[in-house]
Amino acid sequence: MCPYVLNNETLNPYVDNVLQNKPETNIPTAANRSTYQVLHMTDIHLDFSYQEGTWARCGGFQCCRESSGQSPNPDDPFETAGYWGGLGTCDLPPRTYEQFLRFVSENFDFDFILWTGDNIDHEVWAQSQDTQLNPTENATAYLQDFFPNTTIYPMFGNHEAFFSDQFDTVGNTDDWLKTELGNIWQSLFNEATLNEFTTNSYYSTVNQDHNLKVISLDTQTCDTLNFHLIRDSSVDPLNQLAWLYDELLDAESNNQTVFIMGHISPGDLNCDAQWSARYRALIDRFTNIIRGQFFGHTHTDHFQVVRSYNNDSTPVGVIFMAPSLSTYYLR
Repeated sequence: MCPYVLNNETLNPYVDNVLQNKPETNIPTAANRSTYQVLHMTDIHLDFSYQEGTWARCGGFQCCRESSGQSPNPDDPFETAGYWGGLGTCDLPPRTYEQFLRFVSENFDFDFILWTGDNIDHEVWAQSQDTQLNPTENATAYLQDFFPNTTIYPMFGNHEAFFSDQFDTVGNTDDWLKTELGNIWQSLFNEATLNEFTTNSYYSTVNQDHNLKVISLDTQTCDTLNFHLIRDSSVDPLNQLAWLYDELLDAESNNQTVFIMGHISPGDLNCDAQWSARYRALIDRFTNIIRGQFFGHTHTDHFQVVRSYNNDSTPVGVIFMAPSLSTYYLR
């Protein structure tokens, strides 16, 4: 119905511009350096309708609920929703999340917490804007109860949006999400950070104790299931990558180290390849100051090596993907 138009695009001008003033690589070793502990929490996917004893492999998109029916093999842990969770397409009972927080708060002393989103269950067809943020509100309250004096850096995932994965990068139809999350997380942000988040949907802040800049990205700008990106003609939705370059340059000039966090990892199949390539150039340029990259979404515990544009055999960074708290084996 429409004419076929193909606009070839090369990243070379962008990459050359980003890398033109890259300093000599000088990454320090860990020897004789002080350390601190950080909790990275992601993909909780709380299910307030979870029901013990139901069928964990019901064949549907969301099991371990009354609608799943009782397990046909109640003694089989792979078929049956247990008290703490189910090994199927099942999300997390709130009591398990609470027990997790109790355990880590009693056994670890964290300097701060990185929280990278996806707090709602996978029943996307039954959700609405009115109920979308209830799990995040509950998860935040639980977290603050167990860590009342610990700095928390939050970011939303693809499931916090409504509809799931959809985030408007052209208009303002998703201003409600930024505003409501800002209200929920108001006590976690200072005034400047709160204003930046509710305006842009992403933010940066400096942890003064460690001279560390924490940069939190809205990865809905690269989500390949975000249909708003089809009508977004820019190569940098919300100008986030341009902002990221400025933030990294600022950190470099102030002799700060950097953590980058978000939900969908650049380089993942669910993150646009062109966006990921630009992100890779930025990591290459600022490899001297970036000390960690933390993402989730995949529900598995793994890492990804970021390699230089000029030499594919040279690593310039590592992206850590934390496993989900939910036992759900799909995204």
